[in-house]
Amino acid sequence: MAPSEGDPNHPIRWVLGRHLWSDGMAEQTAVSVRRSSRHDVSLRAQVAIAGTHANLVRLAAPAGARHGWLDVDVVDVSAGGLGFLANVFLPRECRVRVQVFLDDSGTPAAEIPLKVQRVNMTDRRPAYLIGASITDASDVEREKWKSVLTRIAGDQG
Repeated sequence: MAPSEGDPNHPIRWVLGRHLWSDGMAEQTAVSVRRSSRHDVSLRAQVAIAGTHANLVRLAAPAGARHGWLDVDVVDVSAGGLGFLANVFLPRECRVRVQVFLDDSGTPAAEIPLKVQRVNMTDRRPAYLIGASITDASDVEREKWKSVLTRIAGDQG
């Protein structure tokens, strides 16, 4: 006997590991667990699409990008990644590079490769709260990121 559409295990309700509710919205079945504590901050930063995804996602001048870099505001940092506000939507799983500035010198304190994990529209501006995790960082990049976190923790302590 074939399952009915009301059956939660009906094949049409499961697509690519996500459960589709009756209204067609997808809910993720995996649980996200934060591995490190966050620090709330307000930092200037820039984001660019990483080489692996540069053919798929482009930051154009009308969106505010200059030479492929878009200004964003970092709102939280941790050893595992960061959260930032952007006026441009970036898709989940997109690989990006972020330069974080701790002062007005114009020199980034760190540049780190990230993978977009979550995207939430914050209001009608539009603005997007984007959460990203560090991925494929070199030892040098990780050390610079650790020094940024140490400096932030010292400033907040």
